[in-house]
Amino acid sequence: MRQTSAKHFKLKLATASTAAWLSIAMAAPAMAQSQGPDRGPTASELRYSWLPYTTSGYVGASIGQGELNTSCVPGLSCEDPDTSGKIYTGGMFNPYLGMELGYIQWGDADRNGGTQKARGVNAMLTGFVPLGPMFTLVGKVGATYGFTKSKPVVGLVAPSGSEDAFALAYGAGLSFDFTRNWSATLDWERHDLKFAGEGRKDVDLTTVGLKYRF
Repeated sequence: MRQTSAKHFKLKLATASTAAWLSIAMAAPAMAQSQGPDRGPTASELRYSWLPYTTSGYVGASIGQGELNTSCVPGLSCEDPDTSGKIYTGGMFNPYLGMELGYIQWGDADRNGGTQKARGVNAMLTGFVPLGPMFTLVGKVGATYGFTKSKPVVGLVAPSGSEDAFALAYGAGLSFDFTRNWSATLDWERHDLKFAGEGRKDVDLTTVGLKYRF
């Protein structure tokens, strides 16, 4: 069982690493074009950030649908959370690479006649690829420190208890800059969280939101 879980985790790590490298590779041509003396942000455009060693900071909030790929006993109610969300702040190392810190709260899921909870704080390396003057493709890879709790219906023999551990996290998104400071966002993320009695399970988050750049 442990060997299977290890192989599963290594496969996820390889997938996330490949996605991250693809995002950086896609950004490389645009970065090369910006290396001339007349390109790149001016001093006035290097706005402050809340994160160390970054500039051009931003904050954001998003809301949407969570999905917990955990076990379910046949015949019992098993529903994903109705509403989940995330708040975050980020900053840029350069116009194409940055980092982001956030807090995620998945709504309580209906599992095995009881409830299942998932929360997390995470740090992500972000890559940005401009798609014209208003749209930007975003890639993310990093880690989440997740907190989970499973509580099935009383008397049922099913996984129960609490877990907290670091987990691999990655995702992708699209932003629409409708003003200089404001953007609308569409994001998908996957977090490999640990659950009591089940090991690591994929927990997804698909959201829409708003982002404000300082």
